Amino acid sequence: MNEETLTILLFGIIAFFALLLKYLKPIIKGKVGEAKVSWKLKRLSSRKYKVINNLLIGNKSRSSQTDHILISSYGIFVIETKHYKGWIFGHENSDTWSQTLYNKKYTFRNPILQNWGHINTLKTLLFEFPHVPYFPIIVFSGKAKLKKITSKVPVITRNKLIRTIKKNSTSEYLSKEEVNQIYQKLVRLKSARKVTKRSHVRKAKTTARRSEKSRTCPRCGGRLILKDGKYGMFYGCSSFPNCKYTKDYKK
Repeated sequence: MNEETLTILLFGIIAFFALLLKYLKPIIKGKVGEAKVSWKLKRLSSRKYKVINNLLIGNKSRSSQTDHILISSYGIFVIETKHYKGWIFGHENSDTWSQTLYNKKYTFRNPILQNWGHINTLKTLLFEFPHVPYFPIIVFSGKAKLKKITSKVPVITRNKLIRTIKKNSTSEYLSKEEVNQIYQKLVRLKSARKVTKRSHVRKAKTTARRSEKSRTCPRCGGRLILKDGKYGMFYGCSSFPNCKYTKDYKK
């Protein structure tokens, strides 16, 4: 092998690993964030809270991946983890949120709407427990600063997670037997359903496109109706006032 061929091969290897690192970096960051939250959840009493991490659930047409689920007599806590730096801005009904980092602005999918999608899938799956309340929580596990977040759903940093869970652990809705039934059902699903990551991403994108095309509420599954409000046209959920989701109208 001559020197020129060796140089080309070396550059090819470097380029390959550079692309691989670029692809794996966000995945690694996400796993680090989830691991930190999982470690934090271990501080909760195992007698009161049963934890399931990284559960992928769904059917042939739709799949949903949850970062953390807590099953307790107080209800089911569904936790979405984001591992970000910089300043975070967002509204609970916006399609996207923004991250400002080193004077650059980036956007990412609204984690609250993402988490409501997980909850809707769980409600369908756990249809025999219609009385159970669900508590969505968004946790930023990195060094992010939550600058301007408008939301009734808790959007917190990792150090406030345990406090937030205990704050919502007041009234009991499930018996110990029901808690065990839900936990065992989800554990069996985690063991039985071998859905690949590529398949999940493809289904998630297809669901998002269908939702956008059909004007379906991502929070409750109702229809989005075009309305004329004080500040102009907007889409509102047909389930209002039970669901107050809104979406900007774009011509």
